[in-house]
Amino acid sequence: MTAKSIDLAVLEKKAVKRCGSPIDSGAYGEYIAAEYLRAIGYRIRGRNIRLAHEEIDLVAQRRGVRVFTEVKTRRQTPAEENRYGSPAAAVNAEKRRHLASAARRYNALHPTCRMTRMDIIEIYLDPAADGFRLVGLNHIQDAFRA
Repeated sequence: MTAKSIDLAVLEKKAVKRCGSPIDSGAYGEYIAAEYLRAIGYRIRGRNIRLAHEEIDLVAQRRGVRVFTEVKTRRQTPAEENRYGSPAAAVNAEKRRHLASAARRYNALHPTCRMTRMDIIEIYLDPAADGFRLVGLNHIQDAFRA
């Protein structure tokens, strides 16, 4: 699912208002991703949740499904994927194992939801901009199995 139906300028405006002038593109991307999920009907249950040595970027929920979301932010346009690789490609097998382990730990601590899913949200920032300028967002639902 892409963010075509969501106005990226609105998400960016909220992020700038909330974050000011951020220095960390990862934190900025995670904020954009959380606002995007809210805009399409998810409730954000947690951000940057640390469990032992593992971290979950976002935990969201909609219609009885708990969604563990890894956010990958890159200073590149979606068209440059062939040149640099997609942000989602950075979620390798080891990273997936860590995310799955963290999700199992989270579910053990919060056993209220039976259905879970692992998503990846790719955030694209303009590489030529001085600050952060959002140029794309791609939501990959059920990106991998835990």
